[in-house]
Amino acid sequence: MPTDPEMIYKTLGTTKVGVLPNEITIFYMDITRCVREEIQGNYLYTYYDLCYSDKSIPEQKLATTVRHEFGHALGLGHYESTNPQINENWSKGSSSPPSVMVVFSNENKKNNIITPLDIETVVSMYGTNGFIEKVDEPVSVKEKSIPTQTSLIPDWIRNNARWWAEGTINDSDFVSGLQYLIDKKIMIVSSTGSTTEPALPFIPNWIKDTAMWWSNGKVTDSDFVNGIQYLISHGIIRV
Repeated sequence: MPTDPEMIYKTLGTTKVGVLPNEITIFYMDITRCVREEIQGNYLYTYYDLCYSDKSIPEQKLATTVRHEFGHALGLGHYESTNPQINENWSKGSSSPPSVMVVFSNENKKNNIITPLDIETVVSMYGTNGFIEKVDEPVSVKEKSIPTQTSLIPDWIRNNARWWAEGTINDSDFVSGLQYLIDKKIMIVSSTGSTTEPALPFIPNWIKDTAMWWSNGKVTDSDFVNGIQYLISHGIIRV
């Protein structure tokens, strides 16, 4: 079970991204409800509290959690619907989710599998040849990067990148800040290859990691802007 009190009863697994190799932790003890009775005066109160059972997580739920956390290690974020009720149905297993990256609750005992959407998203990130793709001819820097200058990236975007990576602001707020820069011609980006890749249902974790490293000065402006180009190519940002 988790040692961090903030994770107790709330977390089935965690993935630490950004440090290679990525660390995946799966919590094995199953979460159930325990009955607790308490007498107060002439009344008997019965409480049904979350607790850990003496049994491990069922095989189906364990397999789902492993696949989900491995997806995070590959750079996938959570898949969510704009409808809270749909998210709840997916989490409890009352309806089949379109991705193994939806957030599952401890009530879900189903064996959720990797879907075509998950495969399509990973392929869009790494290509059809996998992680170690053989390149016959070198690709020029001009083709891979976006023309920009350090002076054209305001400091407030660096702050936004850090707040976004830390979870202080959401994806929409961060993307809106970038979109503002592009619309106002403060950041000049190439439109070549825009919206040529499959649309993504979420922003991959590796872009958030890059944003954090860039905000701390650990990677260059070019590295950060390459992440923006990736968002452009998948239609998340318009040019």
